[in-house]
Amino acid sequence: ALPISVTFYRRDVWFTESLGEPFLVLDPDGAVYLYGAVEYAGVYPLGDSPDFDPNLYERDWDSLWNQTREIEILRAERIHVAFTKSGSQAASVPLNVWASVAAYYHNNRNHSFREEWQPASDRATVNFWEAPVRIIALPPKLKLGWHEGLASLVSGWAGGVELEPTQLYGIRIYSRGSRLIPHVDREDTH
Repeated sequence: ALPISVTFYRRDVWFTESLGEPFLVLDPDGAVYLYGAVEYAGVYPLGDSPDFDPNLYERDWDSLWNQTREIEILRAERIHVAFTKSGSQAASVPLNVWASVAAYYHNNRNHSFREEWQPASDRATVNFWEAPVRIIALPPKLKLGWHEGLASLVSGWAGGVELEPTQLYGIRIYSRGSRLIPHVDREDTH
């Protein structure tokens, strides 16, 4: 069988879900970068993810952090829809979903890449300039499976609301010293 052939430019990702399939990854010059057979589903970062140097940008990171915190408090106050009394609930994840998450993390924990936050952004909900945030990306079919596997649990918690899958980026890995500001992702829905 002919191998899957992928050529990457700069830093890129490649995902696959065809177990046992041979693959060949070439760098921009046509040299072999990686080859073998697919052992498990995953998203493979190709190339390097450069370190972030906050000194390259003329930003007052502390002011940005404080400004973001104040904006997020105001945004949270504008939310008037409450699906539950407490806003949170501890629940057991269905075993098949948890098994999939745990296996995917185990197989791909060494395939994370630095999440590339926009240094010119007007907000910062995580202190990426002090503590790098990495992510283990997910193949599309796996995202869909996790969405479907959790939908009834989350819908039941929210009072039977019909849910629409929107976004699932991947498994984030926060390093020691990371801080995350409580924030509202989307005011119109939550």
